[in-house]
Amino acid sequence: MKVGEDKSEQLEYVPETLKVIEHIRPKYSCRQCDTIKAAKKPEQPLPKALAGSTLITDVIIKKFDHHLPLYRQSQILKQAGIDIPNNTLGNWVSGAA
Repeated sequence: MKVGEDKSEQLEYVPETLKVIEHIRPKYSCRQCDTIKAAKKPEQPLPKALAGSTLITDVIIKKFDHHLPLYRQSQILKQAGIDIPNNTLGNWVSGAA
């Protein structure tokens, strides 16, 4: 018989994580008409950009709300093993505007 419970809380910091999302689009060939068809690529927030919408949003929030310059964001990402130059971050911010 349970008579109660004690509860305690602890606050931990989990560093930011970046994930690579792979979009796999199958290709099919038609022997009769001799063509190859593939599914459309998912729409990207910025054409030809590697960044997804959540990463671009995070860069913008850090720049304008937290006053964290792009060169420092680039340095922080580099410490995490991700080399994104600050001019690329600037292109993302400009493209999102």
